[in-house]
Amino acid sequence: MIIVFLISIHFGLEGGVNKPIIGFDYTLNSGTLIKAYIGKQDLNHNVHLNFALSGSYYQGKNSGYSFSKYGLGLMIQKIPWRIAPYGELGLDYITRELNKNKEWGIGFSYTLGVLLNFYYENINIYPGLYYDGITDFKDYAGSLGIKLGIRYEL
Repeated sequence: MIIVFLISIHFGLEGGVNKPIIGFDYTLNSGTLIKAYIGKQDLNHNVHLNFALSGSYYQGKNSGYSFSKYGLGLMIQKIPWRIAPYGELGLDYITRELNKNKEWGIGFSYTLGVLLNFYYENINIYPGLYYDGITDFKDYAGSLGIKLGIRYEL
């Protein structure tokens, strides 16, 4: 039973660029995204369930301003389709800095997007287009992004 469980595990990396569009003060330039995940196939529903660790960094037009978020999330991707929807929910640790002043907090993050899947044996390479939002249930902010990911299935 353990061997069957281990056989269907996969892991992957993603990198991308975000452009803030809603709710960010001190106008931010584009941000960067990096994400690593490990997951398992749910063949009953034809989806990948992934546990993800991610980070994003944004630099403001004011050189002393920056915004960062680091988080854990659950990512769900549809597997058998060439153009596949995906979503992610999680918690983020958020920091914002203006010159020497720094503040931090916890936020709820969500992502919705589509992927274009290309398969070669056990490797899946996929570009994606997505909306990435964060909220503390009072305020919200979001950005549009593009990313490139690679997944290896054992």
